[in-house]
Amino acid sequence: METCGFMSIDCPNGCGIRFEKRFMNKHQAEDCPKRTVVCEFCRINYFIINRVIHKILYLLIKVKQILSSKMKFLILMSVLNSKFLVQIYVQIKNLHVVK
Repeated sequence: METCGFMSIDCPNGCGIRFEKRFMNKHQAEDCPKRTVVCEFCRINYFIINRVIHKILYLLIKVKQILSSKMKFLILMSVLNSKFLVQIYVQIKNLHVVK
């Protein structure tokens, strides 16, 4: 009886769907909302049902990384500009004005 393909079974992934045992491979590969897939960007496994949430979180992390890099660049430029302005000030201060 356990080998009968027409026997109804619950999804082993726990998605709550019942189907005939003969459809288990198709269900697990194509239909199960709790099947795992690998993210094409970060290579992390997640449930297919969470695809949108995973991609949004991934994009938010990337945006944060980009903004963080840009902020570091802007801070560096600010520091460099400050040093440059200090150098100009020192040079102007050291000029001897001839009257």
